[in-house]
Amino acid sequence: MKKINFKLILKKIRESSAKDAGSSMEMLFMSYSLLSGILDSDEKQFDEELIKIAKHNFVVNLVTTLEIYFKQRILSKTDWEETAYDQFHLEQITINQAFTAFKSDGNISREILIAQSQSFQNFESIDQIFSALTNKKFFKEIGEVKINTLFAFPAVTFDENFPSWKDQVRLIFETRHKFIHEVEMSELTEEKLEQYFNITLVLISAVELYLDQKSKILFDLSLGVVLGQIIVMAFDKKTESK
Repeated sequence: MKKINFKLILKKIRESSAKDAGSSMEMLFMSYSLLSGILDSDEKQFDEELIKIAKHNFVVNLVTTLEIYFKQRILSKTDWEETAYDQFHLEQITINQAFTAFKSDGNISREILIAQSQSFQNFESIDQIFSALTNKKFFKEIGEVKINTLFAFPAVTFDENFPSWKDQVRLIFETRHKFIHEVEMSELTEEKLEQYFNITLVLISAVELYLDQKSKILFDLSLGVVLGQIIVMAFDKKTESK
């Protein structure tokens, strides 16, 4: 697996406009670093079964990364579509009704109620949640986000470079579900895990671009210079496989 200086990346993220993604990015890069250390170690140190478990734990961590990220993204933005709050329910009442009941508690917000009451462990539920919050077909919009990595790499859409990204994200969730709930381990090659990592990284980056209007055209410089190189490698890998 590629050697990545994740400490430098996290430092740049915290300095950039995407610092709200810091916790999820930390999970993403630390998980990658841990798996890379296991796969690159002396073959006699870990048997085949332990390596399979490590690979599947990496996928579990990818899902956790996405779950943390999308929850934090809801909490970091307070200008969601006003009509969205009546589309979410907490038990038998809407989020607006729940907020009215609990608003005497200064620590409660409608965003907190949504983040804590909704499921972020499958592709469709995340799409449904953010489609309601933005009043747009969210993942369709994300697929059309143009990404310029500041490396003279043409600005291209997520869909153009990763036409199967939605299926790949679904596979990440499905692999995690089968491993956690059915103790089923599928065949996970290093190449597939790298692809899952790249898709997760570019998905988070595309969402950041889409939701942050100030950086919708280009990445914030301190973030883009670091993440851009990884995305270029991801795009190059995809081009080579044609």
